[in-house]
Amino acid sequence: MVKHQSSGLNQEFKVLTKGVYTIIIKNSIIKTVSVIKDEHLKLYKKFGGFEVEKKFDVYGTLNNDFIITRWDVSQISKFFRKAFLAG
Repeated sequence: MVKHQSSGLNQEFKVLTKGVYTIIIKNSIIKTVSVIKDEHLKLYKKFGGFEVEKKFDVYGTLNNDFIITRWDVSQISKFFRKAFLAG
């Protein structure tokens, strides 16, 4: 679970994202599927390889705009390398 933050990338989000990426790479997974809020797509697109599969007005009992995304980790961007993998 990542706490809501209005700006910037907090440390917990960076650690979680790097952990997910590491698990994907170590298990030779090329593409993943996830559900995110539509408002977060702009950030995730910066990762490289993120595409929208389908949009929803409601997801379960949550009344927000959600999207199903596909992430091709073989296409990570310079931004992702710098923000999540550097250091």
